[in-house]
Amino acid sequence: GGGGGGGATERSAADEAQLAEAERTLSIPPLVQQIGQQPFGSCAVVDASTALGKAVAHAAWTNPRKETDAVDVVLATTSPADIAAAMVAVLANIKRTQHEEKAPPVRVCVVGGDAYFHSFVERFVEVFASKDTSLQSRLYFMLVPLVPDQQLARHLAVLSPAFRAVFASQDWRDLVGNLPRRAKAFWDRVFKSCTPSALIQLDVGEVLVGVDDADQEHRQTSIPFLSSVEVGTLSADAEIETDGAAPPSPRRDREPDPPSFDLQVDYWCAGKEKEKEKEKKGETGKDREKEKEKDKDKDATKVALKDRFQYLGVTRTIVQEHAKAKSLTPLTLLAITKEKKGLNLPRLGKKSKDNKTTMTQTAISKLICSTSEKEKEKKFIPLQVDGVVVPNALFFSLSSYWPARTKQFPIALPRDPTNLNPNTAGSSNNSSQAPASPANPLPGTTLPAAGGAAAVG
Repeated sequence: GGGGGGGATERSAADEAQLAEAERTLSIPPLVQQIGQQPFGSCAVVDASTALGKAVAHAAWTNPRKETDAVDVVLATTSPADIAAAMVAVLANIKRTQHEEKAPPVRVCVVGGDAYFHSFVERFVEVFASKDTSLQSRLYFMLVPLVPDQQLARHLAVLSPAFRAVFASQDWRDLVGNLPRRAKAFWDRVFKSCTPSALIQLDVGEVLVGVDDADQEHRQTSIPFLSSVEVGTLSADAEIETDGAAPPSPRRDREPDPPSFDLQVDYWCAGKEKEKEKEKKGETGKDREKEKEKDKDKDATKVALKDRFQYLGVTRTIVQEHAKAKSLTPLTLLAITKEKKGLNLPRLGKKSKDNKTTMTQTAISKLICSTSEKEKEKKFIPLQVDGVVVPNALFFSLSSYWPARTKQFPIALPRDPTNLNPNTAGSSNNSSQAPASPANPLPGTTLPAAGGAAAVG
């Protein structure tokens, strides 16, 4: 489980008392018992590894359900094994209807924080790596942040005004900040909003991390990412400027001068000169596709940095044109370095009055990062992937794409609250009135309520 955290509203004494009571008295039935034999077309999966999650899940089970609710069943998980079992149940329901032409995709509303949501991304790429790609089109996820200020929620809020209004507004923060007392209002919002307006496919990148485990044994592990890979934190007053893209939204450190780290960073920028030359020579798209893999490394431009970094972040660039394109959404690098005393080295980027240098670079295709310390003592990198801390990281490399067939992660965006008319919330005709770009960044791609056919044009 693991909800991740940060930015939560301070709870009242009454709410704290309810949470303490929930932790003491509420229990979560085994997941097999929760799922039962009843097939479902949609489910909400709640992180019940915390007292808050327990209370929220029990509130959903005890309140009377309505026929118009956009969720068939509410499941609560308390362990990674539960999450894996939930994904197995979801896959079984996808296979149950895969040959029914008018059957809608199975939707999964994930209620929790960054770590919880990221665990579903990991299970998705794992489960569907060996499955036919047609099954992936039968499933989509919705993110319901149970804790404010989550990295993936901030990413979706920049991408979609509807998501920002429903799940990232001050009204939503106040609502989750007053849980479990306002659990009924919470579920009312979730059940109405989880009839989606649009589907987006977020590109899945790979982070290969070298870590030392508890036994001091070195191992490497591959971690998928959707939004960001970060080292360190930004100071509260750091200014970010990017060209043509929405700025990244990393967490800010309350301290004016967060800690810095000596790092060796090598990154590659996608080259475009060779592509232009081929177009001039009249090569066809088929010819260029054959040469694509061969020329990938040759086309890229390598840059090496060895410096003291206060912050290093690689984020998915949010540019509207790329949402329509078939190519990968590019990555953007943001680095803030801090000048070492006694050194006056040439630096890339813009220097500030406090001897910090900020640089941004778009179209990153690959990056390798390691500590530049020469001492025998191991120096760990404070690495976060999609807002989730990766402990004991010695080095990492990242690529813009996932090496298996699960290249994209399907996410549905909620309906704009101004369109949450209870008389039309369940109508598939209403799905054609999806909000304009960028809330619906794939024109012609709309999703129905349960019972309708998906319209993908």
